[in-house]
Amino acid sequence: MEKIMVQGRCFIDDFGRERIFNGVNLVHKNDDDPDTGRKPVRSYIPTWAPYEIETLARRGVNIVRLGLIWAAVEPQPGVYDDNYLRKIREYADLCARNGIYIYLDMHQDLYSDLYGDGAPGWATLAEGAEFEEKIFVWAEGYFTGEAVHKAYDNFWANAKAPDGIGLMDHFTAMWQHVAAFFADCPNLFGFDLLNEPFPGSPGGTVFWTIINKMCEVLGKKMGKTVQVLDLAGALGEPAQLTKLLEVAEDKALFREVVMSGAELIRQFDTQVYAPFFQKVAAAIREVTPRGIMLMENCYYSNLGIPCATPRLTDAEGREEPLFAFTPHGYDLTVDTDRLKPIAGLMPDPTDLPEGCKFHPRCPHCQEQCKTTRPPVIEKDGHLIQCHLFAKEEEAGV
Repeated sequence: MEKIMVQGRCFIDDFGRERIFNGVNLVHKNDDDPDTGRKPVRSYIPTWAPYEIETLARRGVNIVRLGLIWAAVEPQPGVYDDNYLRKIREYADLCARNGIYIYLDMHQDLYSDLYGDGAPGWATLAEGAEFEEKIFVWAEGYFTGEAVHKAYDNFWANAKAPDGIGLMDHFTAMWQHVAAFFADCPNLFGFDLLNEPFPGSPGGTVFWTIINKMCEVLGKKMGKTVQVLDLAGALGEPAQLTKLLEVAEDKALFREVVMSGAELIRQFDTQVYAPFFQKVAAAIREVTPRGIMLMENCYYSNLGIPCATPRLTDAEGREEPLFAFTPHGYDLTVDTDRLKPIAGLMPDPTDLPEGCKFHPRCPHCQEQCKTTRPPVIEKDGHLIQCHLFAKEEEAGV
């Protein structure tokens, strides 16, 4: 497979052609038993069948974000589980046989294997703080969880692990081992060094800053006093939550709220995250010149706070040629019940159904949809191809 490089804001191959990628995220986060809860030991070994990868390729997927878990790679300090890496390599090779590129994602949610997934228990230094299970959404540990905050604080400070080596030093050496293990993959696209890095205790401060600002601006917008308890109460009442979210859809209001935490995130990005990224990338470059270094944004940039992390450079200040910014962006409603996923799969372009190509997964499907392709109509400045809207158009609705 062709080597993929970076040219300006484009990905190009060995022949100088611009390449456009259509991908999915594949990360096996746990082996929890649905009946008994979390197992004492989790392998994090995926069980995807070969036909599933083949189906992805058939449906036009040509890149996969292939997840790794630190706890699985380094179950004990300095001890790497190459059996786990070989299983992940099998999927990388399967992707290669199907013409799919891979980039390796060191995944985490709530920092630790003890709280979600990510760091091993030995690398989770919470200083006695207890993890509290979620009430409304899984990400609460980021917002108000002292255990998550302490664990991240110690990671960013490179606090010593039980063997006397710094946590970030362990993480860096672990990534170097992983990079060497996958360096000869013909379909290697790059390295995603850390999923949605979180600032730790400053992240908790950002949360309360945003919440207090939200109370302030919502109060002005709604003409009444809004307190933190009002927002908390709304989380348990769908009607109230919907009302607050509708107010928050005002772009100017939303920007005013989230930007209240921008300065703390800028400090994290420039003073903590940037040196970390440079340190890990340099270690990878010691073992392979291949692979694009993929920089994610801080967790709070998901909301729209600008990422202030500078481009990757080497020790002499030269820009890394294989570098790309790969931000995440999630709407406020992603983790609420307001977002209703559409059941089923996208249609297979090699075996499209008759009629409307999306009728097998449409809750409004009618008999006509199964046999006749719908006309294209314009509505509110948008082009729509749907029998339901076409009927409304005919009826003058």
